[in-house]
Amino acid sequence: MVLDQAYSYYQVVNYMRQTFLAIFALATSLSATTIKVQFISAPNNGSAERTVDGGANWTSPGFSMLNMRIANSFNYLTFCLEPLQAVSSSILDYNVVSLNQAATNIGGMGVAKADFVRELIGRFYPNLNVALTDVQAGAMQMALWEVIREDRAANGFNVLTGLVRYRNENVGMMALAQTYLNALTGTGPKAMNLIAFNNADHQDILFQTPEPATFALIGGALISLGALRRRQKN
Repeated sequence: MVLDQAYSYYQVVNYMRQTFLAIFALATSLSATTIKVQFISAPNNGSAERTVDGGANWTSPGFSMLNMRIANSFNYLTFCLEPLQAVSSSILDYNVVSLNQAATNIGGMGVAKADFVRELIGRFYPNLNVALTDVQAGAMQMALWEVIREDRAANGFNVLTGLVRYRNENVGMMALAQTYLNALTGTGPKAMNLIAFNNADHQDILFQTPEPATFALIGGALISLGALRRRQKN
């Protein structure tokens, strides 16, 4: 019975190690083509009426910090990158792409917009593992969609005007989103460890690759623990 428990634990540790190593490969290279991703829950919620691309019809999207799962074992918090597509609770194949290739329903956001997204995250939310309040999460999602879909040269970044506009009873959320946007100069600190997961039929999602040093520590600990369990088994 003890041997069976030790072996089962080793299987779990080995699976975790393989999962961490697979994600570490994403952190260092985009050579991996696809990865299994599933929407789990939305810990923080907010809402507003929104129009995209200057359309006359207002919709009421939910603003959420998405809780996603990779390979059935690794959970992470993130945001949407395509305002006109939905997430799915199914386990789906997503392409691993560079940040500037995300938002594929408009042909990708491009290098300039990706740099503003990196600055937005770098200035105000450098660690996506930390949950935000409802207001902060909603404001960050507003700002992300504004950056990705707005024509900044023509309209600037403004949540009330331009191609992307919002109407929200939560005045604090609107004001905070505008504060985030007003700070973007193109010269601020940038989160360079951002990539995206892309699915043609569902919402593209942001992913922040953990720092290599963190992965080295985690990977080493898992390998050591697995070796210890093997010795106990023998």
